[in-house]
Amino acid sequence: MTRIDIQAIADLIRRVAEEEVLPRWRNLADGDVTQKDAAGDIVTVADRAAERALSAALIASYPTTRAIGEETVAERPDLLGLLGSSETVWVIDPIDGTRAFASGSAQFDVMLALVRGPEILAGWIFAPVAGAMHMAERGAGAWRQDAGSPLVRLAPELPRDPASLHGVYGRKRLSPEARKALEQRGRAFASLRPAISAGQDYARLVSGHRHFALFQQTYPWDHLPGLGIAQEVGFVHAKHDGTPYLPGDSDGGLLIAPDRDTWRLLKERLLD
Repeated sequence: MTRIDIQAIADLIRRVAEEEVLPRWRNLADGDVTQKDAAGDIVTVADRAAERALSAALIASYPTTRAIGEETVAERPDLLGLLGSSETVWVIDPIDGTRAFASGSAQFDVMLALVRGPEILAGWIFAPVAGAMHMAERGAGAWRQDAGSPLVRLAPELPRDPASLHGVYGRKRLSPEARKALEQRGRAFASLRPAISAGQDYARLVSGHRHFALFQQTYPWDHLPGLGIAQEVGFVHAKHDGTPYLPGDSDGGLLIAPDRDTWRLLKERLLD
């Protein structure tokens, strides 16, 4: 595969968001939002249109790659088998925060990751309403770009003192009792707040506004884009038991921290 141009792909994501997502924001018609599974998750015409547009453009530009997305996998779960294989795969979350998008909230993102085998090669998170793009390429650094502005390298100062750490946790798959216990344990840190959405929370992490994250649910499209950026800022991540979180994983949880020692401390205080 030819070396990727992360700026060109960022421009593609912006264009797709402008053409397929933003015109439908606060402008959804009856029938444009449907329930897609028994768990109550929803999908909109914007999700499907954005995923189709991104997939087609990426494969046209990089014909030796494959592309999968949240909506495609909902119809063909077998495509998850591409992750962890020798294939180079684009992983698309066309709208992260679909409920927010459908309700008219601005807290949604378009996200993309590139993976091969166990490696996350690159990641992008774009907030269409704010116009903020976070992106990174493995070994080349992480960047933020606001609309019409130059690239700014991401290099947040991450505190090591536990009492100064601000974290987020995912509520999905947590019982009320488990959530209460986790919040009590979280008092050992500066703060521990419920997650908003993957895109919103990873953007806060890589910008230095949050310092750790604990998730129960780990769908690839939710986490691979953000992890691709977070690893370039210096964060480390693993499943709750300390084993590696790999691109095809969807269970075992996920804990993200500024460094390995802090990861072990967080595990001890929040999980053990």
